[in-house]
Amino acid sequence: MALEPSQYRRLDEVSAPALGAPHEDVSAALAHGFDGDRSLLATPATPVA
Repeated sequence: MALEPSQYRRLDEVSAPALGAPHEDVSAALAHGFDGDRSLLATPATPVA
């Protein structure tokens, strides 16, 4: 079976693992500028009862 280059690219896209935190957080911050938007990395305050 021979695959076309576009089929190889599609296989690479769908089989790429999700990196999760902190990789996705850093990527999202860098997408908003070189130093990033620090609010994307801040976790919301959780009230303690």
